[in-house]
Parts: sequence; C-alpha cells; structure tokens
Amino acid sequence: MADFQGPTPVANNLDIMDVISTSIKVFTENALVYLILSAVLIGVPYLVYSLILISVVEGGVSPLDPGFLVWSTLGSFVTMLFSLLLQATVIITTINQLNGRMIDFMTAINQALKHIVPLFILSILLGLGFTIGFMLLVVPGILLMLIWAVVVPAYVAEDIQMMSAFGRSAELTKGQRLRILGLVVVVMIIGLILSFALGLLSGVSALDPMSRFTLTSAIFSTVSQIVMSVLFTIGAAVLYLKLRYLKDGADVSSISSVFD
Repeated sequence: MADFQGPTPVANNLDIMDVISTSIKVFTENALVYLILSAVLIGVPYLVYSLILISVVEGGVSPLDPGFLVWSTLGSFVTMLFSLLLQATVIITTINQLNGRMIDFMTAINQALKHIVPLFILSILLGLGFTIGFMLLVVPGILLMLIWAVVVPAYVAEDIQMMSAFGRSAELTKGQRLRILGLVVVVMIIGLILSFALGLLSGVSALDPMSRFTLTSAIFSTVSQIVMSVLFTIGAAVLYLKLRYLKDGADVSSISSVFD
C-alpha cells in the first residue's frame, strides 16, 4: 500500500520527484485494475470513435468537410465525458489508496458520476480560458495552466461549489507555481518521448495528416490514451494532496473523509 508522505513543513516547497515517485507507486500497486478501468472508460469509446472517423475518411469524406468536423466534434465531447468519469474515479481511488483504504472501484465510479455534469462545465471553462490565454502571446495561457493545475481534484475532493474550484486551485498553487511548471515540463518531455515512440511504431507521420486515419494508428493511439490518462490523473491527484499538505497541513485521512 502506497504511503503518503507530505513535504517537510520546514522546506515548505513542492518536491517534484516526490510527486512523480508517489504517482508511480500508486499506479504500480493497482496497475492492472487501473488499466482495465481506463480501457473500459477511455479505450473502448476512443477506439470506436477512431474507427468511425476512419470509415468515414475511407468512404471519401475529407477531414476538412463541415459535416465531418461536426461529427468529429460531437464524438470528442462524448469521449471527453468518459474521460472526466475516469478522472473523477481515479482521483477518488488515489486519495483512498494513499489513505490505506481498500479500493472499491465500483463505489468510486458511482461517486464520480455525481460530479460528471459540473466537471463537464469546468472542462469547457478551462478549455476556453487556456485557449484565450495561449492566444494572448502564450504566457497568459501558461500562467493560467499553473494557477488552475488542480481545479478538477479540488472540486472532486472538497465539498465546494463548482466555480469555487478555480479560486481554490489558485490558492493551493500560490507560491509553488514555478515548481509546478518544472513538474509540467518533466511530464511533457516524458509524454513527448512516449508519443514519438508510439508514432514510430504506428507509422503516423507529422508530414502526412492522413496517416492518423488508419487501423494501426487507431490501436496505438488508444493504447496511449489508456496508459497516459491514468498516469496523468494519478499525478494530478498526488500533486493536489501535496499542495493541500503544504498549504493547509491536511493529511490524506482528513481529505479522504469526504468520500465516506
């Protein structure tokens, strides 16, 4: 059972490697169950969505066709709902796991379903905020990404109003944003390496956009989504817990009590 170790109050700084190592421990202790959960909630919808797009393209419809773009967007929203369900479920199970509790994934899914609509709205607002921020010479977008780094975990793990999650994330990340940026850079590098490796294996080429619409590409992309979605969500939950400890001195047992 992974033990949650908070940062030392004397240091009062986020330890990037501690977040990464704790996240890996959480994943490896229940890797099979986490991967099966992700395969069901992310893999199946994503693969079906990809196969539909492939069949449409093979039927002679251009990816730039307005009808294609509409259905592609609708499909993205559906897969996003499943992704949010996975995120909420994994956040709940990660917190309970670090508290030494027996993991009940079905109970966690039922608890996560209660948050799905607010999380959908939160995701739309986050997307709009990031888009506007990155349009304003990139830097505002990066700043918002750091300020709102734990919006989703904060909403799921605390009994707060949906819109209050933005302010709560800003409060928790204050004073730690440079370290969070460092964490994001490390994670992005790892993600890019994995994506590049999978791209080579699947035959996807950045020079040929149509190479994305193949069965091999769909399978490798689905595998990537299954693994990365779980790892990133566990990482976000662990980051949130570390920030709670630094900011509030809250231990994981008090945080997990919200799920009782």
